[in-house]
Amino acid sequence: MFSSTRLQCKISLLGHIIRSEPNDPMRQVLFEKGTLIPRLEFCKRPGKPRQQWLSTTYADAYQTLNLPHPFDMDNPAHRQLVNELALKRMGVFS
Repeated sequence: MFSSTRLQCKISLLGHIIRSEPNDPMRQVLFEKGTLIPRLEFCKRPGKPRQQWLSTTYADAYQTLNLPHPFDMDNPAHRQLVNELALKRMGVFS
């Protein structure tokens, strides 16, 4: 029960961040400026979420769609599908 609620909140937060304005601080630390391409940094700044949060949350959102193939963070089509659903507030984000 708790784990499913936590998962839904985590996916909901990802949708909120994807839909936010480009100058939103949460979006700026997770995505490249003006895009929805995940930022890759080798040194984590204090206060910045771990990179694993973004990749695991994308994977969780993708997995809830019950698609036959596993999520691949390096595949732009997989990320684009999750981004489009978040922007339309469909699927796991509704």
